[in-house]
Amino acid sequence: MSRFMRYTSIFAGAWLLSGTSAHCDSPQQDLPLPQAYKSLLVSAGAITGSSQELIQLERSVQRLQALRTALTIQLLNHNYGDTITIADAVDANFQTQLKSRQGLDVPVLTQDAILCAPRTSHIQAVAQFNFLNAVVSKIQELSKPAAATDLASALKAVLSSYSLSAADVSLASKDAIDALKNRQQKRCSSDIANFDASYYGVRIEDLSVAAAGAAPSAGGAEAALPALSFLGPIGVLIDTIVGIVTPVIIEASNLVDEAKREEAIRKFLSDTDNQNALQTSGRELARLIDRYTLAKRLRSSGAFVEALEAAKATQINLGKLDECKGFDRKFDRVSGSPPNAAFILCWRAAWQKLEPTVTSALKLADDYDRLADAGDTATAYTTYLNITKDLGAIRDNSVTNPNLFWRYVTQLVGFANTVQTAFSVDNREKIHKAIEGLSKAP
Repeated sequence: MSRFMRYTSIFAGAWLLSGTSAHCDSPQQDLPLPQAYKSLLVSAGAITGSSQELIQLERSVQRLQALRTALTIQLLNHNYGDTITIADAVDANFQTQLKSRQGLDVPVLTQDAILCAPRTSHIQAVAQFNFLNAVVSKIQELSKPAAATDLASALKAVLSSYSLSAADVSLASKDAIDALKNRQQKRCSSDIANFDASYYGVRIEDLSVAAAGAAPSAGGAEAALPALSFLGPIGVLIDTIVGIVTPVIIEASNLVDEAKREEAIRKFLSDTDNQNALQTSGRELARLIDRYTLAKRLRSSGAFVEALEAAKATQINLGKLDECKGFDRKFDRVSGSPPNAAFILCWRAAWQKLEPTVTSALKLADDYDRLADAGDTATAYTTYLNITKDLGAIRDNSVTNPNLFWRYVTQLVGFANTVQTAFSVDNREKIHKAIEGLSKAP
């Protein structure tokens, strides 16, 4: 049972029991209510828990809605026997009527509008979710950590904070969110414009007229999938470091005596070789992560653009769909009733022709989202560089600017978690199945 469910059960059970006892003569039957802060955990946890699908699928829903609306508008603008695509131009008079009667515009199906716009509109919901989730998580972390069994749990135990401040869980301001939206939009538009070298293997340009010796433009050759032949020695170095660090950290985190624990860590960090190895391995690996993640993000952008263009170019011959026989633009809709059967059946048949390419585009857009959510791919390198500038200060717990230091740590951990989730096959398959459920016609 999850911690949230345990809190819910405790809170609900105590409420029911206390409510029942209020009608009894014996006050001894009253049970104490849980501590007040637990109600906050239950309430905030309920909000974040119920918003999981919103956070994961909101962008896909917006993209799907735009493509479904485009199909609907084409059907409303054509007759049986016509061949349509969702990218066909729409009659100006029809657009005017749509705007005046329903307040709607014909959806824009550009690559930027379908991939990037839903990302920027999604940021507000994510900021609110992260704030509530951070509050719940920080309060829960104040409980005693379990004994460490591996490096991750050991580091959590060693670095566990037993204080809660506003700096730990702050809701981003409107200006900060607007700035983030602007950065997201620029990064996404740039990825669309510069994916070709990573996706096709070479930048698409007329080489016969290219200036001799011209430097590759941004997002060109340097953005392609990097050669990873030197992962071998780096991998060996990382394994060596992990082999050194793991037993030291686990042993230290499980020591009951805090002084002994700190002394074990201090001794390890006092060794110059250990310091050099930690700095070198982390920075080199972070550089690889930067290049590899950027290349994969660009390839995801390219795959989406390709799938979207395929969806927009998919031809639907209404004259060859049995369900569209007799279909015309006179819908004879009765006030208060749903659209007539002729339109419903024709739309469903048309959507089934379009759905496979739309589903593919939505999945690829979500793959891009998962990587783009990590932000600047250089985050791993820049933050680790700042964190490990002075390992002696870390050893002695004498960091000059603790707030800034822990901000770097938080950024690095957040980036790493996002990238790890994006690369997770299980997570990818789960989201893809959810997207299939969204877009498939019943």
